Parts: sequence; structure tokens; C-alpha cells
Amino acid sequence: MNTLLKQYGPWLTTLEARDPVAIVVSSRMLRIDSGKSIGGLYFDRLYEAYNACLYAHRPAAFVFVEDLKPDTLKRYQAVLVVSQRVEMEPALAEALH
Repeated sequence: MNTLLKQYGPWLTTLEARDPVAIVVSSRMLRIDSGKSIGGLYFDRLYEAYNACLYAHRPAAFVFVEDLKPDTLKRYQAVLVVSQRVEMEPALAEALH
């Protein structure tokens, strides 16, 4: 296994994910999450959305608002905003328009 990883490892690090679905993660929602369950209600909803995408054979990637650039969401076929209960961060609202 080590020989295989040594041979293909450098090449594998150059690959980019091509997930068709983006699940945007709001740090504002994470900060105000109730924390009553294992990861909190918001975390649980993100996890459920991710698993639903896997079940539908559409792998998803988590995209954090802090990492958004103007064209970040354009490469995805679908963007999910999950359990957003407060006003969106300006960067997220701009990226979704």
C-alpha cells in the first residue's frame, strides 16, 4: 500500500473535487446553535442534508461563507441553504444573487 501511495500520492493531491451540490455553512448559525444534540440542531440539519445528497447519488461539498469568492458557487449544479433562521451574512446573500 505504501508503494502505491508513494507512486500516486503526488498526482492525487492535484485533483479537485467535482461535487455537483454545495451546502453553504453559515458561521453565524453555528455560533447561535442550541447545542442540545450532539453537534447542535444546525449541525444535525447540515449532516442530514449531506446524507440526503449521498442517498440521491449527488455528492455534496460544504462551502463556508468565509471561503466564498464571487464565482465559488457557479461551479455547482445546485446550492442548498439549510435551516437558515437568521439574516444571511452579506457575503452569502451576494453570492446567492
